[in-house]
Amino acid sequence: MSHYIRILNTIKANVGSLPLTPSQTACRACIVERLAYPGVVNLYGLQGVGKTMLGWAMNAEGQALYVAHPPKLWEFPPSRAPIIFVDNCEPDRTSFRRLLGTLESAGVEKVVVVTHPPADDYVFRSELTLTHQDIEVVRQSLKRLGHFIPGGDWANLWFGLLQSAREEP
Repeated sequence: MSHYIRILNTIKANVGSLPLTPSQTACRACIVERLAYPGVVNLYGLQGVGKTMLGWAMNAEGQALYVAHPPKLWEFPPSRAPIIFVDNCEPDRTSFRRLLGTLESAGVEKVVVVTHPPADDYVFRSELTLTHQDIEVVRQSLKRLGHFIPGGDWANLWFGLLQSAREEP
């Protein structure tokens, strides 16, 4: 198994005990507030800003059922989770509405649909961005998990994790 996959698996296994970044914490609060009533939130942001980790954390806390890709929805009983968090969705209006229609047919009342650009539809949106403070939180989490901490500027979190994997013994 590659160092990179090992790091991701360690993060995923320990996500419940790791702190979220300040941006993830603010984004989660926005999602929870907007989903106090049935509805949809489109979580979007550039690659490597922490959207997937936020989904893992909400899943670990029992707030949501994390689904990595829309086709994986059928592996779970989606109507039993408080919130369905669907990662890696297409932002175009046709795909987005097809997904929402499918979820509505399955009895899902609260859903977070994750895209890179904002979805082309009229729904609540929450953008996740990455700050230097966020990167420092992730660096400390990697250190706490016993992984190498790469220095320098990180373009995004994936870059930092890849650097860590390349430089670990």
